[in-house]
Amino acid sequence: MNKATTTRRRTSTGLQRTVLFATIACSLFSSGTIERQAIAQIVPDATLPDRSTVTVEGNTIQITGGTARSRNLFHSFESFSIPTGTTATFDNPRTIENIFSRVTGSDLSNIDGLLQANGGANLFLINPNGIVFGPNASLNVGGSFVATSADAVLFDDGSRFSAIAPQTDTLLTVSVPVGLQLGDNPGAIAINGIGLGRSFATPDFDGSETATQNVETARQEIAFQLSILAREDGLGVRPDRTLALVGGPIVLDGALLKAPQGRIELWSGRNGQLRTTGERGEFGFEETSPFSSFQDISITNESGLFTGLGGDGGVRVHGRNLTITGGSEIRSDSLGEEDGGEIALEASEVVEISGISRDGTSRTIVGSGAFGNGDAGSVEVRGTQLNVLDGGWITVGTVSDGEAGTIAIATSESVELSGIPINGQFASILDASTLGVGNASNVDITTRRLTMRDGAQVRVRTFGPGRGGNLTIRASESVQLSGTDPQTGTSTQIEATAYSSGEAGEIEIVTPLLSLSDGAQIEAASNGTGKGGRLEIEGAELVDIAGVSADGERSLLTTKGFGSGDAGDVTVRTRRLIVRDGGEIGTSTSVDGVGGLMLLEASEAIEFRGTSPDGSLPTLITADTDGAGNAGNVTIATPRLRVGDGAIVLLGTSGEGNAGRLRLEATESVEIVGNAQIDARTLGSGNGGGIAIATDRLQVADGSRIGVNGEGTGTPGNIEIAASDVQLDRGALQASSAIGKGGNIDLRSPDILLRNRSEIVAAGSQTGNITQEGNITIAAETLVLLEASQIVTSATDPQGGSNIAISAIRGDELLVLLSPDSIINARGQLNIDGDIDIEPANLPEVEVADPDAAIARSPCNPEQLAESSFAIRGRGGLPVNPGQPLSRDGVSVELVEPIWETRETPSAANSSRDRPSDPLIEARGFDRTADGQILLTAARSSGASSPPHIMDLCSPE
Repeated sequence: MNKATTTRRRTSTGLQRTVLFATIACSLFSSGTIERQAIAQIVPDATLPDRSTVTVEGNTIQITGGTARSRNLFHSFESFSIPTGTTATFDNPRTIENIFSRVTGSDLSNIDGLLQANGGANLFLINPNGIVFGPNASLNVGGSFVATSADAVLFDDGSRFSAIAPQTDTLLTVSVPVGLQLGDNPGAIAINGIGLGRSFATPDFDGSETATQNVETARQEIAFQLSILAREDGLGVRPDRTLALVGGPIVLDGALLKAPQGRIELWSGRNGQLRTTGERGEFGFEETSPFSSFQDISITNESGLFTGLGGDGGVRVHGRNLTITGGSEIRSDSLGEEDGGEIALEASEVVEISGISRDGTSRTIVGSGAFGNGDAGSVEVRGTQLNVLDGGWITVGTVSDGEAGTIAIATSESVELSGIPINGQFASILDASTLGVGNASNVDITTRRLTMRDGAQVRVRTFGPGRGGNLTIRASESVQLSGTDPQTGTSTQIEATAYSSGEAGEIEIVTPLLSLSDGAQIEAASNGTGKGGRLEIEGAELVDIAGVSADGERSLLTTKGFGSGDAGDVTVRTRRLIVRDGGEIGTSTSVDGVGGLMLLEASEAIEFRGTSPDGSLPTLITADTDGAGNAGNVTIATPRLRVGDGAIVLLGTSGEGNAGRLRLEATESVEIVGNAQIDARTLGSGNGGGIAIATDRLQVADGSRIGVNGEGTGTPGNIEIAASDVQLDRGALQASSAIGKGGNIDLRSPDILLRNRSEIVAAGSQTGNITQEGNITIAAETLVLLEASQIVTSATDPQGGSNIAISAIRGDELLVLLSPDSIINARGQLNIDGDIDIEPANLPEVEVADPDAAIARSPCNPEQLAESSFAIRGRGGLPVNPGQPLSRDGVSVELVEPIWETRETPSAANSSRDRPSDPLIEARGFDRTADGQILLTAARSSGASSPPHIMDLCSPE
């Protein structure tokens, strides 16, 4: 064994090798040349039975000889480098299928010239110290090319061709190579080039261009990619072949890798084995013995990895931290009839796709498109984290008849889309779109946390007759969207949209926490004739939609139909739902499309509250139409619903289409407080759908209202309320109809209390039209109006409408109690079920201080006070205390003459006569006698049958 053989053992550590690699790379790349003495760097060793022969003629190096075993040819070198402008040729027999060239010395390989081989043989260049390709490096091989810093090539008979432990006494194998063995410190592999030099922006196909313009843009992109594949610089293989870099850290700086209709494989790791997969000409790798650790891969400064023209190949990149930046592109497009290949990015830690080119014309992109009739490939990303930053873009799409591929992202920790580049032109985007007849495919994201901000987009869209893809997000911890693009004001957004005749895809988000803030939006829409997609939020503990952007864009969860296509449905299922500070959940339709259904379900509570900081935009839950299409219905189901602080729930129509119907189902309570509204409006010829509320307790307070309003020629819907308890405190139930039809109020509750100027109002036509409806129907056990509250109907010409009917909700029990300043008045007919029929013009009012009334005496006269009483004729008894419900075994109370009865007055009451007095006040309570008579008193009810005491405020006579 010669000296070259005895010095095979490598002495440099991984750090030394990295420093050596960096030093040589910088020297090589900065000068662009290799000194002429480097020609001597292709030096054979003596480790093979048949040694390699190297012949140098000018700038040409011929490599012959080597040891052949069947269809395998083995070469072994002390060193192997190719200077700038030099061609090195393996002059192998054409029967050879695989050429294995190992470097057993301690130097890395510098390749800055042309490396070629005869025939269709696959070429393996093996140097554990590392390999550097300069800007002038290129390939001309008929088969696949593998550059690796592995220790050895593995064969299926168990033998190996090793660069660190070469053996001359063992016959080389004739079997098939099956893989690579990487050692403890495999050397780095680097490629430096001139970059892509894209002179036009990467096509976005955002729908802003015409069909003709889109076709022209597609042609431009096809021409660009074909020119890239035809370039002489960079490393490229012939169609249907593989170009692979396997070793330690991999750095691509302005590099160009080309494998048309083939495969590009990048693997970076240590202490592991890879097994070849696929066919002889086009193969890939997979782990058979897991790596102890992976190494970093950097693709930067307009580097390009292209497998265009289609085929079954693609790009696979597998490392620790994978960084793609600086306008670099990984593309596996279909440019003709063949399908595009799959792109798989796998990192044990972080995948980052970020930034733009140096001249700012193009973004960093990972994508597969169908620019011809073939289908686009898919993009798959796996890792701990995925960061798409500062204009980075992941895309699949189709421009013609082909189908778009899928985007599948699976990370154990997080997915983040954020930031814009320095020129402010590009947002960070995940996109699956179709502009042709081909269908767009799906986007699937599985992670722990999804975070989007700064105008970032995740979208599935169709601009042609093709169907849009579906978007599915599963985040085990949270999905959080916030803000807008600071340059353009574009909302951070998740979108599924049909812009033409194709149907939009669906959006499904499964997460414990969904948060939209500061103008972020989730939207499924139809802007053409195609049907809009469904939007569904499932499995959440909390859905929080909050705030507006600085430009006034709402945080929004919505489905829309802007054309003749129908809008999709909105479904939210969560434990708690909060929409606040100007946020919105909506479904709407324009033109002919039908609005989607909205279902909001929360197992604990739903709250809509507040306005935008400047007060201009209320929090909004809406379903509306302004065209011929009908709006969708809205169902809200929860134990507790609160609408407060200016928030609005609104269903409406301003066109020919009918408004939807709102149904609120709250097993415990509905609170409408703080100038909030639940409203159904008709402004056009369409009819309203109305409002139905079923709950245990309904409270409307602080200037809030529940209303149906018909201002156009359409009939408004009705208000239907069924509750165990209804309280209006400066609140209102209002129904109005411009045409005199619809606008009824049906209220069913055992206990109904109106106080502090509350009202229940049904207003029929005020413009001369005949009012046929606009009725108020109340079924109750106790109906109390206090503090200038009212129940009224009004209309210009009521004929069969504008009526009020009050009856017992069950059995014969009914109590109606009014304070002196409260009224019940009907423009049509007023009926209180019982023995009393009250005409509208003779509405009884309780006037405690009226001496002519049979039920009142001077509250300051103890004799008269003891003898005064008030009885309402009905079919039930009064409770002992007005705050208590009616007794079901109460006696019948008939209207009688005043009862004069003398009782002994307690001394405490008598002593109050001598106290100073204040002005007369109204009655504050009542008591029931043993025979069921009701005594209206100035004192609060005590529950005793004895006469009430005289109020302290009475003055002595």
